[in-house]
Amino acid sequence: MIAERAIPIPRLVGMDIASMIEQLLDHGKISRPDAIPGVAGPTSKSRRRSVSGYGKGASAPAPRSRPDVWKGGAVQDRYAGDVGDFMKLALLERLRAPSRRGESPLSLAIVWYLVGDESHNSDGKHVGYLDRSSRSGRALRPIDPIVYDALGSMVSSGARSVEGIERSGALTADTVSVAERLRFDDLPVAARDERRARRTAWLDRAVTAVAGVDLVCLDPDNGIRRDDHHMPSHRNRAEKHAYLSEIAALGGSDRSIVVYHHADRSATIPVQAQRRLGDLASGIGREPLAAVRTSRGTARLFLIAPAERHRRRLGERLAELESSTAASEFEIHWW
Repeated sequence: MIAERAIPIPRLVGMDIASMIEQLLDHGKISRPDAIPGVAGPTSKSRRRSVSGYGKGASAPAPRSRPDVWKGGAVQDRYAGDVGDFMKLALLERLRAPSRRGESPLSLAIVWYLVGDESHNSDGKHVGYLDRSSRSGRALRPIDPIVYDALGSMVSSGARSVEGIERSGALTADTVSVAERLRFDDLPVAARDERRARRTAWLDRAVTAVAGVDLVCLDPDNGIRRDDHHMPSHRNRAEKHAYLSEIAALGGSDRSIVVYHHADRSATIPVQAQRRLGDLASGIGREPLAAVRTSRGTARLFLIAPAERHRRRLGERLAELESSTAASEFEIHWW
């Protein structure tokens, strides 16, 4: 009888729960809930918003016009509208806003890195902030009332999805939303060439979609990964990461980059911020500017690597944010 290969213990030490689950799933130590007989798997329904109000005395500001949407199919839809989405969209609005020198707003694209919904954890439930009477609601809504009210209407309607965000008015009219689903679950694990080809084609379409945009936000579930990581980009659940070569391609030579990274317990947040900024510096051939930490719900890092033509402008926007009334919600770690 051949002994089953164990996961090397050092790989699990220091990991957060989500990373441990990912490792255990990849090594076949546990099964997905939707693969267990008798247990219903997640559903994926994209419904149009059916109500416009929410909460007590809701009166939302005029929503932003619907953005340009680029799709080939459909982060996980169940996350849509959570506090992480609010912090991300509010930050992007601050970064792209007109400058004091009269420069026009930066055009924006969001590459969602959309994957299938999972059910082995309870992520995506952080929507209590949308109660205006709560402490978090009172603190967060003033940061961006338009985004806050638009997401609140979407969540209240029950139509939580990336498409719901696109329709909600949370994004400005010129935002390019790249919402093609990236998936490997229909291909055998051994089909490496087909998986690599699929991811390459997905990336090529995304790069085409963001052409001509000033600022590109990458929103993978888990964050960035080096290309020499032990888990290559064609493996199961690798689609939850943005690999450095993909970030470089999406940034091109003249597009500024904001990329999400989920902080874990491997080190303090300042140390992780500098490490991930260092990965960007070495992996995409561009000097990063800063990492912005938001901690509502969980610790999130938004890594910012500007194109040279935007470096001064984005630096000024971050400095303004650091001294604004919203500073307590956005902790800036300069490179």
